[in-house]
Amino acid sequence: MASISHGTVTMTGSAVRVVTANRPIRAVLFTGDDGNSNAIFIGGTGVTQDSYGVILTAASDEAWIRFEGERPGDLADFYADGTSGEKLQYLAIEAL
Repeated sequence: MASISHGTVTMTGSAVRVVTANRPIRAVLFTGDDGNSNAIFIGGTGVTQDSYGVILTAASDEAWIRFEGERPGDLADFYADGTSGEKLQYLAIEAL
């Protein structure tokens, strides 16, 4: 049975790590909070509002990222950038 975790990350105006501890995952769903007015940018350590992997352009916009094969991903490798106070929600399926 898969273990599922979730959380909220509040933007500060610069890159914020989604979680600080290593967390092996099989999949993650990122969504913008319903109250957001601005985009959130998702990527690695160098994510900015000009350099990113995924953009959530509006409240409730979403992106699924899946890891297949034997090697899981790590939720701690994801960073997000956005306007201070905006929120990013995540739902992760953890690797066993």
